[in-house]
Amino acid sequence: MRTSLIVKAELFRSKGLLITVGLILALAFSLSAATMMTERMIKESTVRAAESFDLIIGAKNSPTALLFGTVYLRDESLPMVPAEIITELKKSPGIEWFAPMTVGDRAGEAPIVGTTESLATFGGTVPLHSGRMFAHSHEAVVGAASGYRVGDRFFSTHGRSQGSRHEHREAGEISVVGVLDSTGTPWDKAVLVPIEYSYEAHGIPLSGGRLPELSDEALKKLPGFSAVIVKPKSVSDAYKLHGKFNKTTFQDNRKNFVSTTGIFTGEVLVSLFAVLNSAGKALTLVNLLTLVLGLIVVLASGWIISALRADSFTQLRLLGAPPSYIRKVIFSLVLITVAVSLAFGCVLAFAEAEICAYYLSRETGIVMHPTLSFELLQLVFGTFFLACLCAYLQSKLIARKPLS
Repeated sequence: MRTSLIVKAELFRSKGLLITVGLILALAFSLSAATMMTERMIKESTVRAAESFDLIIGAKNSPTALLFGTVYLRDESLPMVPAEIITELKKSPGIEWFAPMTVGDRAGEAPIVGTTESLATFGGTVPLHSGRMFAHSHEAVVGAASGYRVGDRFFSTHGRSQGSRHEHREAGEISVVGVLDSTGTPWDKAVLVPIEYSYEAHGIPLSGGRLPELSDEALKKLPGFSAVIVKPKSVSDAYKLHGKFNKTTFQDNRKNFVSTTGIFTGEVLVSLFAVLNSAGKALTLVNLLTLVLGLIVVLASGWIISALRADSFTQLRLLGAPPSYIRKVIFSLVLITVAVSLAFGCVLAFAEAEICAYYLSRETGIVMHPTLSFELLQLVFGTFFLACLCAYLQSKLIARKPLS
């Protein structure tokens, strides 16, 4: 007797039940898989966004705030690093390039970063998509997703709320002269201007010309920078510079002494991921419990079908069908339901992760996409193997029921 004929017939007869329990398993599995993919996606994309920032030097402050305010251009209150640090950096060996940066102003919803050409192109690694690099204080190059194009003109603003926002009209308009290639990071939404403009917008003109041309005495009169991005020549140089600027004190333009701190983006992200992993484990546990409940519902369908078709199975047994025949029918029904549910659950998981990626990308400016991973394959095959084992034991118990 061919089991395939009975299985096909039963799939049709019990399609309502099997579709219902299959959807439950698919939804439960998709939640677990989507959570796993989203967590991996967030970690990979945040690390990728920070790859260009080897060493960040700021005033003594929270390393997390320094990371968020510079790498991810979030609104953070960063104390100023005295401009005198430029003199020390010029004398320090092992530096490929360095660039001060100031944040706080905006062009519409785009953050304005006052800096130098070195940071604007990340040492030449990010080419211009169109236009040219800024050459004067009122020129800007913009990120690919900033919403501005070559030739646009605008006033910078300070403050974000309606009551506190005001335009720097006295500083003059900014003219866009170049658009950078897309990097998939928050800097795609940024407007980069010469750091001299940041000072002029706040009533501090640089009488000595461009920042790199200023004398040590002229630097001491400046209020400072939000941070300084440093590109070391080698790993050993990076650790030397990190150690040096973690215990250095500089005097600002108000004669106050300010201690500096140097951070490696990777170290800060590792500590952040450690905190997130604790919350992630709790969420993963909830999702796994949901998945187990989905499996239980699917396995329960085997008992339900055996109860509904008890008379049919009894007749088959009386006609000479062995217990193994009943076992194969039940096992096949449950396994087909599980296999189809997991396939549909994978599709749902990718759709859910893509939705999360879309909203997270809009919020953070970091381009995110879910990807297939070894952990996801482990979850799929682990769930399928567990379902096979449970379905086999279940079908064996059902087949052993005595004839009535």
